Parts: sequence; structure tokens; C-alpha cells
Amino acid sequence: LSNPSISKIGVGVSRDAKHLASWWGIDSNSAKYFFSGIVDMAQLEDLGEQLQGKSLQEMCQTVLARDLPKIKERGARENRERRVRGKRIATSHWRCDTLTDTMKQYAADDASSAIDIWNKIIANKGSD
Repeated sequence: LSNPSISKIGVGVSRDAKHLASWWGIDSNSAKYFFSGIVDMAQLEDLGEQLQGKSLQEMCQTVLARDLPKIKERGARENRERRVRGKRIATSHWRCDTLTDTMKQYAADDASSAIDIWNKIIANKGSD
């Protein structure tokens, strides 16, 4: 986490790093030595107004023209069930010793979607 040459990309990752630092007993002034290379897409001003302050789901829709995998449309009934399940997973106890397979998949979907968005943004900037 402290290697600055490895980017940690996502939406809300700076908040996540603060939570980890607090959980590990690292004071906020020292956290910058433990966490570097953080790219919080929701806070980047140069992404433009269309993405600034947006959720990961909103960024997926805007940049990738798709939903996050956890809430894809599969009929009205299933979609409602997935949202309920997704909400339950999102508010699950992430500090538990063992993550469930569903929690791991939820986190992987978020991480891979953030990377897909970032890569598309970088590719579009290169073609401008």
C-alpha cells in the first residue's frame, strides 16, 4: 500500500485508506507514509463535471455505458433482489476475519470496474 508506483484506483479509496489507518492505529498525520499512489476518482477535478463527485455506478454508466455487475438488469424481480443483496453486502462487516465469497466478488467487481473506467479515461485523454 505504500508503494507510490502502484496506483490504488477507485471511488472512495481515500476514505477507505483513512478507515484502514484508524483500524490499524495509525494517526492521520502518519497515514501518508503507509498509503501512497491513491487515486480517488470522485475527487479528481480534471475528470470534468460529468464524473466529479459521481458514484462508481454512475461512472460505469457514463464512461462504460454499463451497470456495475452487481446490479445488472435481469428482469424487474431479480434486479430488486440484487439491489437488496448488494445493499446488505455493502454494509456487511468488512472487518471480519474471513470474507464470504459474495463479499469477495462484490469487492472484485468494484475494483475491476474502477480500473476499466480509469483505463478508458486515460485512453480518451491520449486521443484528445
